[in-house]
Amino acid sequence: MAGLVQGVGGLCRVRGRYRIIVDRRLKPPERLQVVADALRRFDTEQHFVSPQVRRLLA
Repeated sequence: MAGLVQGVGGLCRVRGRYRIIVDRRLKPPERLQVVADALRRFDTEQHFVSPQVRRLLA
C-alpha cells in the first residue's frame, strides 16, 4: 500500500478487486487523505465526481 500517509492504509487489490484500507484510529482529515490518495490513481473523467471532490483529487 502506498500513499502520502504511510502505514495507515491505502489502495490494494484483494482477489482481483480494489479495496481502500483505512486505519480506524485516524482522525477524519487523515482518513480523507488516505482515500484521496487512493482515488487519484483512477481516471474519473467518465464518471460524475462533485466539484469539491475533484478539487481534492487535483
